[in-house]
Amino acid sequence: MWIKLKEVGYKRTVQGLYRVMQRIRIYKKTPSKKKRAQPVEWETGKYPGEKIQNLKKTLKELEINYKVIKPHTSKQIGRVEKSHRKD
Repeated sequence: MWIKLKEVGYKRTVQGLYRVMQRIRIYKKTPSKKKRAQPVEWETGKYPGEKIQNLKKTLKELEINYKVIKPHTSKQIGRVEKSHRKD
């Protein structure tokens, strides 16, 4: 179809043609073959700070060293990147 239109003088791209055909409902868009991700159940804390305590326990079990830094301070810009250079 696009080739015949091109011969007559159609100057737009194939994608543009399909977009117009979808808009006026001549062409139905094929469904995506991409698999949808399964929803993840999030662990919610019963009291403030519970999730942070669970994180600390997990890090200790995995023997991962960490440093707590204050967020949103100008001194901290780039500090994490510098500390992770050795990782």
